[in-house]
Amino acid sequence: MKYSTEHNTKNKTGNEIPKRNLLTFILSGDFLLQRKTLEYIPFIVLFFGLALTAIINQKSIKQKTKWIDKKEIEYKMILNELKKSNQFIPYNQLSIIQEQAKSMGFVKNNANTYKITVKSNNSK
Repeated sequence: MKYSTEHNTKNKTGNEIPKRNLLTFILSGDFLLQRKTLEYIPFIVLFFGLALTAIINQKSIKQKTKWIDKKEIEYKMILNELKKSNQFIPYNQLSIIQEQAKSMGFVKNNANTYKITVKSNNSK
């Protein structure tokens, strides 16, 4: 038998992680040059794109909720002003007022409104 002195050396294909410290390997950016990492770059870009879109959507949602809260406060303030000046009738009282109007002889003009005619005594 012939014995040969073959060394069992590994071919460096770029897929191997060096034996040095993993932290310095990542911080130096050498992992980005490996063939395995280069295959996943489109997925990494897609992931960061989706993450950026989610962040922008969350910011937009927060702005819209602030705007809605502001409009709700304005609505409540206007509603209070109308109640103070007796220009607002709550919905549950509206049906009671309609029943009282029917009993007093007012007639519905159409399905949604009552027609109340007032005669004026303007004599010129």
